[in-house]
Amino acid sequence: MSEADKKGTGAKRQQRKPLSSRPTLVAMLMLAPALTVLTTFVFFPVVYVVFLSFLDWDLISPDKQFVGLDNYVDLAQSEEFRAVLLRTVVYSAATAAITLPLALLLAVFLNQKFRGRNIYRTILSSPFAVPLVGSAVIWLWLYDPSYGLINYLLSLVGVQGPTWLESSSTALLSVIIVSVWHYVGYYALLFLVGLQDIPAELYEAARIDGAGRWSEFWNITLPLLSPTVLFASTVSVIQSFQVFDQVYVLTNGGPANSTTTLIFYLYEQGFRFFHIGTAAAVSVFLLLSLITFTILHLRLSRRWVHYEV
Repeated sequence: MSEADKKGTGAKRQQRKPLSSRPTLVAMLMLAPALTVLTTFVFFPVVYVVFLSFLDWDLISPDKQFVGLDNYVDLAQSEEFRAVLLRTVVYSAATAAITLPLALLLAVFLNQKFRGRNIYRTILSSPFAVPLVGSAVIWLWLYDPSYGLINYLLSLVGVQGPTWLESSSTALLSVIIVSVWHYVGYYALLFLVGLQDIPAELYEAARIDGAGRWSEFWNITLPLLSPTVLFASTVSVIQSFQVFDQVYVLTNGGPANSTTTLIFYLYEQGFRFFHIGTAAAVSVFLLLSLITFTILHLRLSRRWVHYEV
């Protein structure tokens, strides 16, 4: 074989690179299925909802009128929307303020060594395993003013039970109670995982130095559990802003709109009144609000979160 043929053969071999030597192409091929799913079911719907928020459309008519920012202006000027937003903030703050401390207390208790601990852990997590709609139906019967178990137990101690879901003063509280009952086990198990990652040697050293239980909790448990607390508080607020199932089953937004939250308001605007543009604007507002909250919450929490032991 001549020298020229050898060079030509060598050049062909260099051109025929194996697939593994082209990492960018391999990475794109591996990411293609996931990117296709995300684009179809996440990115495109978000972009389309933003597009709908600039329209006046009733979902049925083929005519879609472009109105610009009118839907957002109407929301900003709507007293009903402001009341719904305030009610959602109150619900979210109350749910998080009750659920997270209670879950942390239960997690600390279940982290102790005692007989039957695993049984209590299973019982605690069982409400979260039940679908929320099914749980709401059960609580609907418990809240019944005539035949419900709650008012029956109150009558045994001489207390006249309220009409839980039929009064504006107690309806939102009733929804909060259901949410706390449903989610407290999930956050307790989340905190329990974080507690088990804390080295036992730190507690032993603290006891040798004469530290009490409260001192151990305040100086060891809470600082080292702070990443889990940060995650749980963020998820709790995001979760509570999206409340819908409990409201739909228990109160249907009533009485007198006292339990109408953002997602339920969105549902009413879009699928009861067919104001698709308004519903889309509420969706965009909710998305931007949650993104802003998450960023601010993470930044403000950096000063007290300890990521390393």
